[in-house]
Amino acid sequence: MKNNTGHDSKARRIPLRDFFRNPEKTEFRISPDGKYVSYLAPFKNRLNVYVQKAVPGEPAKRVTNITERDIHDYFWKNNDHIIYLKDNKGDENFHLFSVDKDGNNDKELTPFPGIRVNLVDELEDKDNEMLISMNKRNLQVFDVYRLNIETGELKLEAENPGNVSLWLTDHDGKIRIAITADGVNHSYLYRENENDAFRTVLTTNFREQMSPVFFTFDNKYTYSISNIGRDQAAFVKYDIANGKELELIYENPDVDVSKVSYSKKRKLLTILSYVTSMRFRVFFDDETKRIYERLEKEFGKYY
Repeated sequence: MKNNTGHDSKARRIPLRDFFRNPEKTEFRISPDGKYVSYLAPFKNRLNVYVQKAVPGEPAKRVTNITERDIHDYFWKNNDHIIYLKDNKGDENFHLFSVDKDGNNDKELTPFPGIRVNLVDELEDKDNEMLISMNKRNLQVFDVYRLNIETGELKLEAENPGNVSLWLTDHDGKIRIAITADGVNHSYLYRENENDAFRTVLTTNFREQMSPVFFTFDNKYTYSISNIGRDQAAFVKYDIANGKELELIYENPDVDVSKVSYSKKRKLLTILSYVTSMRFRVFFDDETKRIYERLEKEFGKYY
């Protein structure tokens, strides 16, 4: 049987199971020192973490042994430790685990029944600490804790008054912004330093959104994605302390800006993306542009 294009329609059918099958390899990460590469790949039909030296031909080693549920997310905490998130049989209460890059010392860091963990800040400059939010004190709200991945010690950093849905840190790992929600409106709370009380600087309704992505490199303002006063969400520089937009950096007349990245080492914006029929990128940095041009030359537009 042929379709109206003249091609055999049977030859083009894709089995339904292929749409739900785990990829052979995905979520590649590079260790901070650049010596190892990790990725997720199936083991007994569940995605697990594999690690190999960044040398051609080196075999990969599986470092996790998850068989009940895919690993939800993972990252390198330092050159020796990998942190991963996993729930229990699909309950979506994600807990935090740590494993050495060689597969030893696989342990749970948040062994508390009925809780859920979210990542607030990896704290890249601190080898053994990170900030997480967790509903350990009260199952209805998420407080911020400082977690030591070596000892498992938890220190309460910010107590949720009951309606904070998101916390944002500056480049020094200090909690400076909290966003509250009541189902219709969002309020943005700000403080100059961690000794100050939060104060409301902006409230938006369900038609408007201002999403702080990260602080400017002097920790004074924020780079944000906002549709306040416009049809599409644009990339802007925002005076968060006074609740006002300072500068329009980029907007697309047809679609929202979806993602923005930066170089922490070089302290500059690198790339912005938006999606129409495919993903498009806007480059703020020539070095980053050259990297993507090389990737496109090697792999086409499938990167």
